[in-house]
Amino acid sequence: MNKTNGEFEQDYSPLSDYRGAVNEKNPMPLYAQVEAVLEHLISTGNIPNDGSFFTEEEIARELRVSRPTVRTAMDSLVASGYIMKQRGKKAKVICQPPVELFYMGELLSFGEMLTRLGRNYSTRLIERGIMKPPVSVARAMHISKSDLVVHLRRLRHVDSNPLIVVDSYLPASEFSQLMDIDKAIFASTDLYALLRDMYGVRIGCAERTVSASRVNIQDVELLKIPLWEPCLRLQGVAFDTDDKAVEYFDSRLRGDRVVLKSSLKAESKT
Repeated sequence: MNKTNGEFEQDYSPLSDYRGAVNEKNPMPLYAQVEAVLEHLISTGNIPNDGSFFTEEEIARELRVSRPTVRTAMDSLVASGYIMKQRGKKAKVICQPPVELFYMGELLSFGEMLTRLGRNYSTRLIERGIMKPPVSVARAMHISKSDLVVHLRRLRHVDSNPLIVVDSYLPASEFSQLMDIDKAIFASTDLYALLRDMYGVRIGCAERTVSASRVNIQDVELLKIPLWEPCLRLQGVAFDTDDKAVEYFDSRLRGDRVVLKSSLKAESKT
């Protein structure tokens, strides 16, 4: 407590700067607004130097919300890997630094890129099946809507945190054998390495688009983020060395954990 002009004032808390940001007129639930404020403070490093987090009482007082609202927000931060609760002690901030991915230059798969960055990752096959392609997939791959494709949905964790959901579509006429291999293979082998080893197919180039999107209902549970949370969406087509479409991919990356970087060089002038 600091004494000023004969009156006691509470020590300054960075939370007090966000009182106006949390209010019942906002269509977003109160706990989600509180979570957004806390997540921002963590990501900007605006927390105590020892890594200890704010107490429920302090958050409730400074943001002028109820303790149950704060508890719900903090439980979500725990589930997302931002903080760790400790019995009888203050919660600790454990958020990992963002994953920096280079997508505008050299052609690398997710696995190759993460390996090069020295990040620990794992992959889980969520869904697998043969289906007719969505219209957007058929158009991008220049195939008929009546053709069949192998659909793979995979979830990638980085440093034990869910980071990327990828839907891949490959022509079933050429890659139906992907339906028969053990699921564990997808956890230990990159898809492009599988295509190379099983089919002799090498990826020669890819077309990619990057956009901001909102996570869909199916990905909420996989990525452990709220329905309204923004994500980065990478979509495009990978081609083999003969310029034949091999894979259409639709990747959703957690916007709070991923930074896309590019390296640009000015054209030399003679």
